[in-house]
Amino acid sequence: MRHIIVGSSHYAQLAILAVREADPAGLVIVIDRSTEAAERLAASVGGKVIVGDPTDPRIHEAAEMDKADVIIAASDSDALNIKVAEIAKKTYRIPIVITLVNNPLNQDEAMTRGSDYVISPSSPLQSHIKAIISTDKWVKATTPEFFGIDLYLYRVVKSSILGITLSQIREELRGYEAYAIGLTKTGSLIRDPSYELREGDVIVIVAPRGMGEAAVEKIRSLIARIQRIRAEMESRRSVYP
Repeated sequence: MRHIIVGSSHYAQLAILAVREADPAGLVIVIDRSTEAAERLAASVGGKVIVGDPTDPRIHEAAEMDKADVIIAASDSDALNIKVAEIAKKTYRIPIVITLVNNPLNQDEAMTRGSDYVISPSSPLQSHIKAIISTDKWVKATTPEFFGIDLYLYRVVKSSILGITLSQIREELRGYEAYAIGLTKTGSLIRDPSYELREGDVIVIVAPRGMGEAAVEKIRSLIARIQRIRAEMESRRSVYP
């Protein structure tokens, strides 16, 4: 396969190594305005270098862009990446156009203008930080758009949810296109549906894209009901010790 990498950002280095690992025998072409940066990047995988403006038709001709199978726009500029992706898809009809955007707010524009896949390296960072510091809150994890799924995580700390079983959660989701998975604090998969959640355990909800929030609301309702029942039981104990 013929792969074109545009730009020489830090993420371009990661992208070109991923390309070489996925296609060891493929031809890799690096396009960048900097000769030194392009040569350094291409040398890491035995690739070819084209120096110049990646929006210039003469550069496209030199890179034989019309023959490319994959192009990855990975410069430091979102505007340039989106422009290159648009040209690649609309002018040269490259089958796979991948665009890196530093600002997640530019993802929709990149898709609209021709990208097949858009990657925002900052999104996983945001998800990881939220997942680490959030407790007793649902965190929506970032997943590639082409996976077509919603992924929500909940790390248990508050006593209000302790003791709820995986079976109860799955029963609450009956009729919904969603599935609940449980992980212990140490990361082991919870296989026993009757297992009672403990502090530090994690609930994972997987659902088709756009349906995850509804599934999460069902679990919130379950937790609220259990909280009310427990509060009523505690109240009765205080009245009738």
